[in-house]
Amino acid sequence: MTTTLPAALHFHTLLSHRGGATRVAHMLARGLARRGVVVHRTCEILDGDISDADSPNGGVAGSADGYADGGAVHGVVPAAGVGGCLMPGMPLHLHATLDWTACLGSIVRAGQPEQLGLSGQSGISGAAGQSAPSLSIVTPVPPVPPVPLIITVHDCSLLTGGCVYPIDCDGWRTGCPGTCPRGYPGAAPLQDRRASALRSAAPLLVSPSGWLARMVRARFPDLPCSVVPNGVESAGGPTQAEARAALGIATDARVAIFVAHGGEQAMLKGGHRWMALWSEVKRAVPAAVGLMVGGDAAGRDGDLLRWPYVDRVMLDTLLAASDVFVYPTLADNHALVVLEAMAAGVPVCSFRVGGLPEQVEEGVTGALADEGDWGGLAASVVGLLERPRLARTLGRAGQDVWRTRFTVDRMVEDYLKVYARL
Repeated sequence: MTTTLPAALHFHTLLSHRGGATRVAHMLARGLARRGVVVHRTCEILDGDISDADSPNGGVAGSADGYADGGAVHGVVPAAGVGGCLMPGMPLHLHATLDWTACLGSIVRAGQPEQLGLSGQSGISGAAGQSAPSLSIVTPVPPVPPVPLIITVHDCSLLTGGCVYPIDCDGWRTGCPGTCPRGYPGAAPLQDRRASALRSAAPLLVSPSGWLARMVRARFPDLPCSVVPNGVESAGGPTQAEARAALGIATDARVAIFVAHGGEQAMLKGGHRWMALWSEVKRAVPAAVGLMVGGDAAGRDGDLLRWPYVDRVMLDTLLAASDVFVYPTLADNHALVVLEAMAAGVPVCSFRVGGLPEQVEEGVTGALADEGDWGGLAASVVGLLERPRLARTLGRAGQDVWRTRFTVDRMVEDYLKVYARL
C-alpha cells in the first residue's frame, strides 16, 4: 500500500546542529525533501552557522540533500513562541525543547480562537537577535484546531521533573518525590505541569526504542506511542589502511574508539570512567591504541589520541581506523553513534541498558556486559582486540543488521506511516 506524502511539515528542535535529536531531525528532513516534502524548521539555540544548519556536508547550503532544495525556512524561536510560528494546518514534528510546558502550551494556544490574529512567523529571529535568513512575513490565517502534532521522545525528560534519564529512580512512574534525590528544584510540580501540557496537546508519540516506549505507555496509557527506530546514513569513510595512515596509526595496531558528545565529561555516557577503562585495556593489550572523541580539545598522550566534537566525515575516518567501538553508557534510548559504528562495520561493546539490546546482539554484532560490570566490559573489549578475526566477523554482521533495520530510508518510511495517522 502506498503511503500518502504530506505536502509540508514543520520540525522544531532544541539545538540547530548538535545532539542526537537534532541529527535525527536533519536526516529525516533530508529524506523527506528527497521525496518532495517541504520541511520548515525552527530551533531554540543556534549552536552553529544558520546558513549550513541543514547541509549534510557542513557548509554546503542548498545541496541536493539539504533542506534548502526542499523549501525549508530556518529560524530561532523560544519554546514559548513555537505555537506562533506554525502555518495553519501544517503538522508539527517536535523533537526537543528547553521547556516542554511552555512549548506545548504555545502549541495548544495556537489552535484556539483567540490566537487567530497571530502572525504565522512571529517570534523568529536569527543569530544575535538579527532577522533569520529566508524568513518572510506571513499573512495571518486562522489555524485549524487542534495543531496536528507528533513528538519523538528522544529521552525521558517528558516523563520526569528534571532527569533526562532517571536510571535508579522510579519517580518517572510513581511521581517525583517532594525532595528530588538528584537535587532538581520543584521536580514534582514540574512533572505534573509537563504531564498536563502533554495531555492537552494530544500528540502522537514516537519512541526510537521499545524500552522507552514501554516507559511512555506506563506513564501515559491514554496517549498512543509508536516505535520508530533511528536510522543513519551509510558510512563514507576510507579503508582501514588509508584511515590509519591519515591518522598516524600503525597498520598492525589494535584500536579501540570511545565516542560521546562531551567526551570524558559526559557522565551519562560513562565518560568519567573512560580513562580507567582504557588503562585496563591497555595493560591487557600493550599494542592497543585508544581514540577518545567528543571532548573539548585535541591532543595525544602516547597511544591515546583525543578529538573534540567532529563531523560525520571525520567520525567515519576514525571509525574506519578502529577495531572495536567502546560505549560504556549508563543510560540510553537508541544511540546514533552505535548505529554509525555498525554502519562502518565496527563491533560494539557496551552495557545491557536502555535500548542498547535492541541495537546490539550479544555475540553476533558485539558484546553487552551487565549494567555496572566494568570489569566484564573491559574483558569484552580486550577479547575482541586480541581476536581480530572475530572482531571483523561481528563487525560485518553489524553492518548487515544496519542495512536491513537501521537505514535512513527505513526510518523515513516508518515516519510517513505515523504522519498518515494525523
